Amino acid sequence: MEKNLIKALIVMSKHALKILVLQTLFISVSFANGTYSQSMNSIYLDLNLQNVKLEKAFEVIEQKTEFQFAYVESNIPLHNTITIESKQESLQDILGKISQRFSLKFKRINDRIIVKSIPNNFKTSLEDTSQDRIKVEGKIIEEESGDVLMGATIQLKGTNTGTTSDFDGNFSITVPVNSVLIISYLGYENKEVTVTSEEVLTIPLTISSSALNEVVVTALNIKRAEKTIGYATQRIGGGELEESNETNLLSTLSGKIAGVQITNTSGAIGGSSSIILRGNKSISGKNQPLFVIDGVPISNEVHQTSRVFGGPSNPNESGFLGEGVGGGEQQVDYGNAAGEINPADIESVQVLKGANAAALYGSRAANGVILITTKSGKGQKGLGVTLTSSISMQTPLKTPKFQTEFGKGNNGFYGYPDLNTNIGRNFGPRFDGQIIPQYNPNAPGVPINRPWVNRLGEDPIGDFLEAGTTFINGFSITNGDEKGSFRLSYTRFDQEGMVPNTDLIRNTVGFNATYNASQKFTVGASVNYINSKSDNRPNIGAKSESNIIFTLLQLGGNESLDELRRNYWEPSRVGEQQATSDESVNNPYFLVNENLNGNRRDRVYGNIRFNYKITDHLSLDIKTGRDFYSDKRTTRKAFSHIPYRNGFYAEANVFFREDNTDFLLTYNNKLSSDFSLTLIGGGNHFNQKIEEIRGNSGVDGLVTPGFFNLSNSASIPTAQNFISRKRINSLYGGATIGYKDYLFLDLTARNDWSSTLPKDNNSYFYPSASLSAVVSEMFNLSALRTDYLKLRASYAEVGNDTDPYQTTPLTFRGGSAEGISVNSISGVLNNKDLIPENIISKEVGVEAGFFKGRFGFDVTYYQTENEDQIAEIPLATESGFLERVINVPATIINKGVELSLNVTPLKTPSFTWDVTLNWAKNENEVKDLTILDRITLAERWINLDIVDGGSFGNFYGDYLLRVDQNGNLGREGLQIFRPDGRSEESDDVGNLVDEAKPLLGNATPDWIAGIQNSFTYKNINLSFLFDINKGGEVYSRTYVVGNQLGSLEESVTLQRRDDPVAVQGAIDNGQTVESGEQWVALQGALLDSDTGETTPTTIYARTSNFYRRYFDNDAVGTFDRTFVKLRELKLTYSLPKPFLKKIKLQDANISLFGRNLLLWDDVPHIDPEVAGYSGELPGGEFFAIPSARSIGMSLNVKF
Repeated sequence: MEKNLIKALIVMSKHALKILVLQTLFISVSFANGTYSQSMNSIYLDLNLQNVKLEKAFEVIEQKTEFQFAYVESNIPLHNTITIESKQESLQDILGKISQRFSLKFKRINDRIIVKSIPNNFKTSLEDTSQDRIKVEGKIIEEESGDVLMGATIQLKGTNTGTTSDFDGNFSITVPVNSVLIISYLGYENKEVTVTSEEVLTIPLTISSSALNEVVVTALNIKRAEKTIGYATQRIGGGELEESNETNLLSTLSGKIAGVQITNTSGAIGGSSSIILRGNKSISGKNQPLFVIDGVPISNEVHQTSRVFGGPSNPNESGFLGEGVGGGEQQVDYGNAAGEINPADIESVQVLKGANAAALYGSRAANGVILITTKSGKGQKGLGVTLTSSISMQTPLKTPKFQTEFGKGNNGFYGYPDLNTNIGRNFGPRFDGQIIPQYNPNAPGVPINRPWVNRLGEDPIGDFLEAGTTFINGFSITNGDEKGSFRLSYTRFDQEGMVPNTDLIRNTVGFNATYNASQKFTVGASVNYINSKSDNRPNIGAKSESNIIFTLLQLGGNESLDELRRNYWEPSRVGEQQATSDESVNNPYFLVNENLNGNRRDRVYGNIRFNYKITDHLSLDIKTGRDFYSDKRTTRKAFSHIPYRNGFYAEANVFFREDNTDFLLTYNNKLSSDFSLTLIGGGNHFNQKIEEIRGNSGVDGLVTPGFFNLSNSASIPTAQNFISRKRINSLYGGATIGYKDYLFLDLTARNDWSSTLPKDNNSYFYPSASLSAVVSEMFNLSALRTDYLKLRASYAEVGNDTDPYQTTPLTFRGGSAEGISVNSISGVLNNKDLIPENIISKEVGVEAGFFKGRFGFDVTYYQTENEDQIAEIPLATESGFLERVINVPATIINKGVELSLNVTPLKTPSFTWDVTLNWAKNENEVKDLTILDRITLAERWINLDIVDGGSFGNFYGDYLLRVDQNGNLGREGLQIFRPDGRSEESDDVGNLVDEAKPLLGNATPDWIAGIQNSFTYKNINLSFLFDINKGGEVYSRTYVVGNQLGSLEESVTLQRRDDPVAVQGAIDNGQTVESGEQWVALQGALLDSDTGETTPTTIYARTSNFYRRYFDNDAVGTFDRTFVKLRELKLTYSLPKPFLKKIKLQDANISLFGRNLLLWDDVPHIDPEVAGYSGELPGGEFFAIPSARSIGMSLNVKF
């Protein structure tokens, strides 16, 4: 592991040096000196000039600033004297005093100040010159970014005279000398500027400390002032996402949005992430929010090859190899569709958390909406170029710890296939250096005599995994003028995973353009192309013989990873026979190098949009968008793979297409001085088509080793295809009524017609209503130091449909008999009487800000009720079906609290400390489930069950039956045994268990929180984010199996493995313990099957049997899921603005960053954050690849 780390660091350093040198040369050659754009009103000087000549005063000012005075000497009284005493006085005010003293006027042009004399007929006193008119020109920009602000209002104070800034932020206005101009712009603080002379001003505006002035993107991509919204939303800027340097867009949201829970599947490259807003709601397992880019929905399917939730309803979730092919579970995680989106192309992400916010998007938004707005080039004048580059290294955050005292074997005896059959577990002799004939890696089948010592180490998984590397390089080109703008971007993503020989390459091209054809008509378009390619992704299935973590757990402590790596082919049989010390376990290096899961995905998504301004109050928007991808996936199993001895090949081609077409009419008018009205009306046509064609070589494998093609199948290949189509037509409308700009009522309604529901029930209507009251504008709260105070409340109903083909019987091709094709009916009885699901959502909230933006909070209480959910329930076998689709008579209730807190504890001109807290708590309850005792949603050792009175996320499993001091049977006290160590009511290894599968835990945390601190000193920023998960439980299959195998450290510390001692008369599983075997003594209780009474006793057991028994229950592998992670740490240095101006750069910064750096938890061996089966079985961990700790650096240049 250490060698790999050093090697990766050297590679990273070389690449980083090349990138830095090339970009530095490019910048140096391309640019020369720039201009100075700081306003004279924002330059403060200390002057102490006593009776000096005016010429000298000009020279001192030139020395202290970057301005130069220009004048005709004969017209300026340069030799007259003046006294100037100023303490941090603005340059503009100083020149105003000089102007009054000598009857001069000043006009600034770039870095020069033109000085002219005022004619004698002009009055020079303040009173007399107040009516002299001057022409003031300037530009309005955003203070933080320097971006120009188009449409800002410049108004002469106390009058109705004013103007607005143009496309480039420029303005011109003629006003009296010494006038005060008020500059205002939505979302920014108003600014007053006194003008005493003609000059060209650059006026920076500060983003408003009042969140109510922010512009929020809402449903249907409608932009509204935050004060008008009656439901909870939260926004993250695109810069914050890009600076996270996370490879998966979804992971960047973790800890930054209240009520959003992100769970990663594992540390595998390109792995999927589960995102849940306000708890799980749907028993169908579809709890992911809708993703919308620039107003058009896109797919967020989880691209995997097998599933545990219900049956195969989607080709992205279907059994890739099919049941019975090798008996394994060949699951590969191909990631989320939304995770492919390039963070560098994102302007902002707005999270609409509940049905209240998302009602206008219909049933697909029942779990909330993630609104993504992409960068467009808007506001750019002329050509602009941005270069980005980052490099990072990934290492395991936490790996299982192995015991190093005992080697391979059973009950104290060593063995491998060439000697005896005592193999497969680490219950062999203790390591003491004795000479034992052992497996010979250089000549399998010929034992080698060597010392019996540990060669595997205590961290073989960490040693096997490599330091992964990630390189991200990209550029964007923007241009714009008053007629339109465009942005073209390209990003190259290269990643090598921690699992050896795994990789992912992604190329992303994005284009976004807007053209103002006239004052009334605007057209825009965006298109994005993503090409993803991987030669190998790791298997993650819990029952897969190719799962690399499961394989490493089966290694013997006496084996060497170096030897396994050097010799994974048997001599003289390269390509035909792997070398392994255990005929039931694959060599791990053989798995990762010769058994590959590749894929290539080409994806295009985008939209075309039109806006026509019919009148000053009425406009029409038309938009059509498409999301399309094709994905070719292959699986290769080399000859001698266990159990595919003759090799194996499978191939699948997945095609996905989704079209959305919308129209929207918007009417906006001020009805009177008190009332405003906004009306919207529109419709949507949704059309989705999914196809998959897949085939495999079958159980007989391949004819020729190494030739992976279906034509090389030893028997007739197996082939299948799948087609799914779905359409929804929708109409919607809404009204927003405003009163005195502080009270807003919002009403919406939508009706959907879905093709997946029966004709008589395919229409469903749902309304919503929300109220927003800005209390701080109703009453004067200045005494409370209140910036703003808003109360809000909302109510919404959302309908929901189901998957295609749930209402009519399905027929499948079932093979042939005597040359005649045979068809079969699906084992699921569909339902022609299905009705739409219904979701009712209520929420109330308070937003407040104090002390000029230094303190603010947003708190929300919500409750949702999901009724009439559509699901499959089991049927009696005599019915001829296995399951039936019904509307489940049950209600799932989620209720909770969300809190966002923003504090600036310290702020000076050069230093700022900001703290952000996001906290959320969700409680879930299942009510009125009467049709069954329980519904099993997923099952892998533990069951994810829905039980009346229980909670979604509860998982159930068995535990060892025990008796306490009072004679009560349960989970506490002494373990119960029969006299022979077995029981008719026991499990398959002899344990007496509770067969009712009692509750073990719940995957849902008690609460989640994210705490972010940001420290800014001049041009340096240090920020870090802690992600906290309190409560909940996790079941670890790694812990259970690793100890059953005698590999992990608990298999030594739980019960001491004594020296081999015979126990006279001891019985283990009905067999007498043999002399010389390892054994353990157990304090338990015997159960009398006739009386039910228990008697304390001592039970003896072979060591391997004890550990197999003890860990073969679900309760022992269940742990408290509480954890704290240092999710992000980032140090950024931005080059000073004056220096950037000189070299004609807009921005440049370099960052050092880290993600998932530290973990505090009490779960042994694994990261408790991971979720099994791409989040389909929350609370379960099944040999997950360790999550990754990432450290790297990035460089961003904008010019």
